[in-house]
Amino acid sequence: ILAKYFLSFKTMLLLLQAPQNATIKELLDLMTEAEEFKDIRMRQGEKSNEEIRFPPAKVNGVKEKISLLMQAVLAGLSLQDCLGSKTLGYSPTLDAFTIFRHAPRVVKAMFDIFLAKGHGQALQNAFILLRSINGRSWEGKPAVLRQLEGVGEKIFKILSGAGLLTVSDVASTDPRRIEMLLNRNPPFGDKIVNQAKAFPHFHLDVEQVAEVIQDDGVQLTVKVKVGLQDTGVKVKTNRKESGAALAVCVLTMSSDLTVSLQQGTIKIEANFRS
Repeated sequence: ILAKYFLSFKTMLLLLQAPQNATIKELLDLMTEAEEFKDIRMRQGEKSNEEIRFPPAKVNGVKEKISLLMQAVLAGLSLQDCLGSKTLGYSPTLDAFTIFRHAPRVVKAMFDIFLAKGHGQALQNAFILLRSINGRSWEGKPAVLRQLEGVGEKIFKILSGAGLLTVSDVASTDPRRIEMLLNRNPPFGDKIVNQAKAFPHFHLDVEQVAEVIQDDGVQLTVKVKVGLQDTGVKVKTNRKESGAALAVCVLTMSSDLTVSLQQGTIKIEANFRS
């Protein structure tokens, strides 16, 4: 895992100490101590913001600053407003860029460690954190709309104020309504809606196929089927089309926190219809 993600030895030792049932906050706090962020420095006057999901009691050091910058990006907040500094000419954007350049590798390593150890709760939370970091937004927050080209902080706040909180919400919206909300001319709305429809939208079917009653309990065999919904727009599944290789991960966890992970690339068959 260390070699796979190009991590320092100190960071690897740190991640191995993660609690078995680590929460998202605990994983975030652990990340801030990674050796990969050692070049980040504190600036005079840097402070917290009330909209931060996991606010530190006080911004006393680099760890708190890293946590604040990450959470500010994930919440869609202005970095300058969130982490104000009295240092003239300083912008926190460069520090945020450095953090998000290394963060995915650190969280992926966490994910692999928890999977190898069978730590289901920590694995699930690492999965949520990884999705949030890759999407630059907490799950369920309107900042996720920034993944659409042409949608910045101002636009996603207007859309979220009108009840469009997710990519699926935008995909099912009349393009003319988006143009009206943003005071734009056609075909701006069509471009935004078609982008949203080009995101992979999955459906999940679960079927129980067998049941065996044993002395120590019931053994079930379950069939899980994952498919793509037909949105009427071709889904960009390869690196050339989307800028990244898209894959699907199915993480299952039983009541006793036993975990199973299935991964695969997204492929669309000829004449596919969901």
